[in-house]
This record gives sequence, C-alpha cells and structure tokens, in this order.
Amino acid sequence: MGKTTLKIAALAGDGIGPEIMREAIKVLRAVEKKHALKLDITEASVGWDAVDKEGKALPDSTLAVCKKSDAIQFREKTSDGTERCRYPRYQETLPNGKSFTVLDLGTTPADDTQVYSVPAGHIFLMGDNRDRSADSRFPAVEGAGIGIVPSENIIGRAWFTVFSTDGSAEWLKPWTWLSAARWQRMGEGF
Repeated sequence: MGKTTLKIAALAGDGIGPEIMREAIKVLRAVEKKHALKLDITEASVGWDAVDKEGKALPDSTLAVCKKSDAIQFREKTSDGTERCRYPRYQETLPNGKSFTVLDLGTTPADDTQVYSVPAGHIFLMGDNRDRSADSRFPAVEGAGIGIVPSENIIGRAWFTVFSTDGSAEWLKPWTWLSAARWQRMGEGF
C-alpha cells in the first residue's frame, strides 16, 4: 500500500514562534517516518510576523497556503462566500455579572494557572488576548510576562477601548482599518 500524502500549513506567528514551529515540524517528521505518511509541509507567516513581512496579519499568500492544505483550523465562510480567519470565541462572565467575548487559540500555558495572592500595594494585570498576553500570570523575566506590578508603577487608568478590529485590516493600508473596525467595542468602558 502506498503512503498517504497530507498537505499541512505550518503557521508560525504570535505565541507560536519560529523556534516552536521548528520543533513541531521535527515531531511531524518523526510521525511521518513511523506511519505510512508523506507530509507536504509548507511554512507561512501569520500574526505580527506577517504584519512585519507583508503588512497584514493574515496575508493572501498565507491564506492560499491554507486553502491548499488538507485541514484548516479557524476558518469560516462569510455571508458573501469569502473565507476569513475566525478563532473560536466564548463568553466569559465575571462574578459581578459583566460578560466579555474571549478568543480561545487552543491549549496554551495561559489556560490553567495557579491561584494568585496579590500583596498589598501591588496590582494583578491581565491582557485582553488571554492566550497571547504576557501579563501578571507570568513572572517578570525576559521572554515571560510582567509579573505582579507594584502600584507605584501605574501612572494612569484605562477607561475605555480606543480601537478594535476584526483582524482583516492591513497594517500598511490605513483605509482598510474602517471596514475592519469593531465599532461596537470602541468607547466601551472598563
């Protein structure tokens, strides 16, 4: 029996950088050798890496690689039939009843953390992108997070959301920011 060929898009970007993707590809190559598989792996940029290289978080070139792959995670069709990246979303409700929509990018070290005791005179800060925020859940060391922040380091307060997009805007094309704007979130108070 011949080997089954699978086309895989390897997308290194925010949170899963090139150093992690290199190791993931090594694992895939080991799987390929152990089983009757042929893996056709194509690497492409996504997230800030793609913005730096192509001015867009999900460039057309990356989308083309994904469309040629055998499976695409986080894909949805819009009402006009075009495809876009859409991460799974969930409602998070705080004890006071306030609800937020949060993204879930899969299992990450940010998912399950310890219970924190915040000492007097300190503040626990949490980012709005839970799976990719280097916030107080992680120690204040290079490449990790900001740790629990001393109050004297806080110089102001965030009162409301200034700008929010759906991810379809191109960084170097400001005119695309309007169609990507999530107007319902702008001006929302914290």
